[in-house]
Amino acid sequence: MKNILFSHFKNKLIRRFTVYSSIAFIVTGIVISIFISKHIENDAIDSKSQLVKMAIQTSISKDELVINGLKLGAEEVYFEKDTNQFIIEDQIKIKIDTVENKKKLYINGLALLDNSRVFFVFSFDDINEHIQMVKNKISLSVFLGFLILYSMLIKLIINSATQLEEQKLHIVNKNNELSNSLFKLNQSFNFTVEALAEAVDARDAYTAGHSRRVTHYVTSLGNEMGFSESDIHNLKMASLLHDIGKIGISDLVLHKNTKLTELEYDIIKTHPLIGVSILNKIPEFRDIIPLVYHHHERFNGSGYPNGIAGNEIPIGARIIAVADAFDAMTTNRPYREYITVNSAINELKKGINVQFDPAIIELFLIMLEKENWPIEE
Repeated sequence: MKNILFSHFKNKLIRRFTVYSSIAFIVTGIVISIFISKHIENDAIDSKSQLVKMAIQTSISKDELVINGLKLGAEEVYFEKDTNQFIIEDQIKIKIDTVENKKKLYINGLALLDNSRVFFVFSFDDINEHIQMVKNKISLSVFLGFLILYSMLIKLIINSATQLEEQKLHIVNKNNELSNSLFKLNQSFNFTVEALAEAVDARDAYTAGHSRRVTHYVTSLGNEMGFSESDIHNLKMASLLHDIGKIGISDLVLHKNTKLTELEYDIIKTHPLIGVSILNKIPEFRDIIPLVYHHHERFNGSGYPNGIAGNEIPIGARIIAVADAFDAMTTNRPYREYITVNSAINELKKGINVQFDPAIIELFLIMLEKENWPIEE
């Protein structure tokens, strides 16, 4: 599959490069060829003019030469393409014709003689052939140069595409390795948190499994309420560790099977703060600290530790408060036996707008019937 994707990537890239570079190659070649041809043609005219000028200068062996009453000199020469003649001052017309396989110089139609001999000059036909050959060679050189450059660019683009694909695959592999490592790390972290929660619950036989059951209720409610994956994760961690502060509470108070004194109750109320002091040392628990700290607040503001009310209480803490209370009522505790589910439901309803958020109670009761709670250990 990777090879197919790689091949498709390269072919697509090469096709696009081929189209664009071919257009650029053709246009550039045409422009350069036209420019070179024009430049060579202009140079050829100048060269022919200079040859005729040299011929005239060479043919004058005396101070002056008069033909048909015209004095000839080495004036500037103009080449007329249509008649293949060179014109001096719009009067003297010079032309080269072939006579008996020799080139004869004519001025205004009269052959130029020197000491009764025909004066011969350079062959312009040879010059034209030479110029055409030069033009062909230059055009071929330009074409071959562009072809070589074109081939090198294609090779470069293929090599670059190959290297990019290899780097991409390397990055993907590394990313997969990191993802697997992160998954294992998170898994180990979750196992550690669960083990820590069970260690807290194990301090008291009556609360064994409490944190796990509360976590189930809370995460189910969070999913039903449409919480994000990260928020569900925070709810889970906070639920598992909501009573971690009880590690710092004396067993004499924690396991007392009679009514707590006011002083003992004040000691119990410190466990959210103790829990925060423990969790503060671990950066990964930063987001769950408010949930652990406020899970004993009451909706009317009569709870602890801060006595905040309503929406001031974090939504996660309000959810944990309902699940914590329900599990506490439906399981045995040192100071009392469990009550029935119907009795627990009545207590939850009594606590609406006093201890609990009415919207959460409404959803919890729906889930209670839907999921057949409470959970049996």
